[in-house]
Amino acid sequence: MNEQEFRAIADAHRRELLAHCYRILGSVHDAEDALQEALVRAWRALPAFEGRSTTRRWLYTIATRTSIDVASRRRTLPLYAVAPADPNAPPPPPGETPWLEPIADELLADDAPGPEAQISTRESVAFAFLTVLQTLPPRQRAALILRDVVGYSANETAEILELSVAATNSALQRARETIAAQKTVPADPRPDPGVLARFVTACETRDVDALVALLTRDAAFSMPPLPLWLQGVDAIRTFVRGTLFAMPGMREQRFVPAAANGLPAFVIYARDEQGVERPTALDVLVVRDGRIAEIHAFVGIDVTPFVRA
Repeated sequence: MNEQEFRAIADAHRRELLAHCYRILGSVHDAEDALQEALVRAWRALPAFEGRSTTRRWLYTIATRTSIDVASRRRTLPLYAVAPADPNAPPPPPGETPWLEPIADELLADDAPGPEAQISTRESVAFAFLTVLQTLPPRQRAALILRDVVGYSANETAEILELSVAATNSALQRARETIAAQKTVPADPRPDPGVLARFVTACETRDVDALVALLTRDAAFSMPPLPLWLQGVDAIRTFVRGTLFAMPGMREQRFVPAAANGLPAFVIYARDEQGVERPTALDVLVVRDGRIAEIHAFVGIDVTPFVRA
């Protein structure tokens, strides 16, 4: 296999491998770095590849081991890491906590899972699932993803992880028990477009009451990278009216539809002091039973992957 042929094979599997690394690491940037390193390792190891497995599984093997090697930080979201904030207090500065990063749906692939798969692509990138997954040791994360998301067999998973089948099954069982213990309510698979349209209108017109009317009573609002989240409509109303909408750059906002982690999202544009419109944040919504249960406002991130052409 020459370099051109290798690049063609790597490109054919790049999206699904990136999503795989992301599930293990919880960060698109870390996943991109891990995948790049994995492909370098694969190219260097190409002379030793004897074709005993498919090239796809060989690449998954290298990408998995590389991701495990660099999985030194567990990522989460504010509502799983800190106590709810006082809505009347000033927002805290960004801390050292490595927060979970959103991934654009455009980067996710329908990765043709095998017959062993139990978790769909959309479910496997849900915030609630990923935050629990991140609490697991890296090999347990990888075992669960390889078996229940990618759909590899126990023997294939054991070979990828360089473990015995018994050890692999034990790691998988512990991971499944941890995931099952977190009784999370899934998001609506197809949120009501009317709810999303009213959310945009309420935000763009700075109508706090209209915004709050769309929320569940126990709704959560977070703003990574700030270690801050608000719980409940009363706290969110107070914070949005007294703090959020009073922040510089919150006027003349424009919300552009996007999609992240299988959820509806919006790239937020605002005008700077020179009057130039720039992207400032990405709002990702969790809608349950027709109402907004969570708003995650990722501030200061690169929104390029979320901007639809």
